Amino acid sequence: MEFTSREKKILNTLYSKSRKIVIADLANICGVTTRTIKKDIESINYKLDVNDAKIATKSGVGVWLEISTDDMKQNFKRHISDNKEFKNPILPDERYVWIINKLVETNELISFSEMAEELYVSKSTIVNDLIKVEEFLNEFKATLSKQKKHGTKIIADEKTLRLLKANIYKKIIDKHQSVITEDLINLIKGVNLELIKDVLVKNEEENNFILSDISFKGLLIHIGISINRIKQDKNVRMVKEDITLLKKQSEWNIAKNIAKDLSEAFQVSIDECEIGYITIHLAGAKIQNDISDNRINDSYLKDIDEELYFNLKLILDKISLKTGFDFSKDRTLFVALFLHIRPAINRLKNNIRLDNPYKEEIKKEYSMEYALATFACQDIQEIYDIQANDDEICYIAMHFGASIERSKDQIKTKAILICASGLGTSQLLYTKVNKEFPSIEVVKVMGYNQALGKLKDLSYDIIISTVPFQYEGKEVINVSPLLTRSDSERISNAINTKPVYKNNFLSTSNVLFSYLNLNSIFLKIKENSRDEILKSMCMKLKELGAVEDGYYESVMKREEFKSTAIGNLVAIPHSFDGYVNKSQISIATLKNPISWGEDKVQMVCMIALNVKDNKDFSEIFDNLEKIISRKENVKLLSKQEDKLGFINLLNELIEKQGE
Repeated sequence: MEFTSREKKILNTLYSKSRKIVIADLANICGVTTRTIKKDIESINYKLDVNDAKIATKSGVGVWLEISTDDMKQNFKRHISDNKEFKNPILPDERYVWIINKLVETNELISFSEMAEELYVSKSTIVNDLIKVEEFLNEFKATLSKQKKHGTKIIADEKTLRLLKANIYKKIIDKHQSVITEDLINLIKGVNLELIKDVLVKNEEENNFILSDISFKGLLIHIGISINRIKQDKNVRMVKEDITLLKKQSEWNIAKNIAKDLSEAFQVSIDECEIGYITIHLAGAKIQNDISDNRINDSYLKDIDEELYFNLKLILDKISLKTGFDFSKDRTLFVALFLHIRPAINRLKNNIRLDNPYKEEIKKEYSMEYALATFACQDIQEIYDIQANDDEICYIAMHFGASIERSKDQIKTKAILICASGLGTSQLLYTKVNKEFPSIEVVKVMGYNQALGKLKDLSYDIIISTVPFQYEGKEVINVSPLLTRSDSERISNAINTKPVYKNNFLSTSNVLFSYLNLNSIFLKIKENSRDEILKSMCMKLKELGAVEDGYYESVMKREEFKSTAIGNLVAIPHSFDGYVNKSQISIATLKNPISWGEDKVQMVCMIALNVKDNKDFSEIFDNLEKIISRKENVKLLSKQEDKLGFINLLNELIEKQGE
């Protein structure tokens, strides 16, 4: 975290003053309002977040800078200066990065006192920083060894140490940058990254592939670290069996050519273990592909990875069967997922991180797509014995999102035809509707008496009937069996004003409330654990006849895989494993927020999905999520103490969203 130029000006002013200064004077110096200065002080203290330094304020007295020690005072001055010389880190996030880098570089016992002296902080501050360091190391299955009176060191093999260093460098660089910056070029001491960049570009051209910008930068960092470590005689070690397997991968020959060019450029010896290490990173890299390229056909994909080809087919068939979304016919989705998942498997097997800068936004704004990706990743995990992380799941969610968007242009309005005059009349009406309305899919032709008993069990959008009648929740268009011009106009108006995928909230309110009733709403409940709440809600849904035995276990299985908390004190538990007799939404608000995975939750929206209602639920899932993802809405809903008030407020918020 960096201070802004105005924040540095405030700090420099306070540092140079031996007396307290009023906020109005700071405002005049900086040329802003006193309100802006107060916000700046809050920001500065948040960034400092340590006991060693802070801006103190006292009403009627003024503000001043408090720095605990003389050493800290000297380091602080260097940190807020505008010169380009190296400055010891002072902010918590900077210290955390510095400590990990120091431990990796040294890989020997370092005392707390030594680190405290170098950073001009107290030993207790270092102890607190090491808690966060340990959390980071655990992600890579590395440990922190602590020995009394001797210090601490990282316990990990060379491959893991390099991964730690690479991820620290990625934290230093702005993760939203997609270009190779001067900061990155100067980051790894003793290694000219421009030379590595030239080698990678040369091999891209010679082997007819293009790395994505993120993967190019990641590979550049990993190879730069490798060259630096090789120069220090710190080589990666691999067993013979692993080398043999890597040699069978198509990336091995490319890695071999890259190693040859690097060896010449840096005058170092690169052995087969190091070539294997480059192969691992190439296999985990995202390659930019034109998925519309005709050469990317089934034979091409099978040649790359036949096992993945058939596994992915089965996974998409399973998702289509369980959720009602027919992804099995989306060729673009299949190719995109194949080309993403193959390197993702290699990344996850080798603990290579591919940060997704849009992760939190995807989880909040595209929770349906995230749920589908999570469902797919459960099978991928089991088949390949890997642990998928949120970054990878969110990348896969983006592919499902693109597929759903494409399907919006292709899905037809589903219609039921009801005729009372026999087969000839119904066939005439069926033929005329098909001919005049290509955007309508007739899913069933029935007589009136037959329809009365079956309409509730069918999935459709409109009813076209030669028999005048009304049906709750669906539009009935009364027509002549001959389908006159005025009949056609009424049908046209109906499908134009009632598209399958609506773009506003008002159009979904009736659908939403058809799955939500007073019996499935629970306000200010006192259960204080996730499992208790889910069990209670599932039991109530079972009492209502919505779900069967096994639904609770299915929901828990999904929850254990990845938390359904989406932020803003909200969780949306669900399952695609069946056990649902009729679709139902259940909402519970909690008296107090509780821990839900890594988040806090005060509102739980459980969605029990029956496949036949898939179309409705894709809209409800999306629009309900948009309402509750606004924190102010969640707070208002959580304050409600009676169910009717809750329903009315929810409806009010839906209408407000539609304005």
